[in-house]
Amino acid sequence: MSLSTWLAFFVASWAISFSPGPGALSAMASGLKYGFKRSYWNIFGLEMGIMCQLLVVAVGLGALLATSETAFSIVKWVGAIYLIYLGWKQFRTDAMPVAVQARTTAPFQFREVVARGFLVNITNPKGTMFL
Repeated sequence: MSLSTWLAFFVASWAISFSPGPGALSAMASGLKYGFKRSYWNIFGLEMGIMCQLLVVAVGLGALLATSETAFSIVKWVGAIYLIYLGWKQFRTDAMPVAVQARTTAPFQFREVVARGFLVNITNPKGTMFL
């Protein structure tokens, strides 16, 4: 590996490791919205997404995504559109005052929470590139 390639990888890895990714933000948002125990289902969805990415890399499709600019662009744009959708949805929700003594959480829908976590990680090309 050439020094310039190694330095580019090092800088990219460093920058990615010090900034929270979409998976971390999804887990935090789920924890704040649904509570500690119910947020595990979002994390389960995140893990299922990364397991699918591991499977993609294991069968060699990761190399195809890394070498095919078109395939990588498709995954990148699908992920970007999904993240923009999540951001817009979060932006449009009404602000609620935080009550320290409140013990109620938002209505919990199992499939939606797991699917949101899964979609966040399956559409994140960073995982495929660094696996």
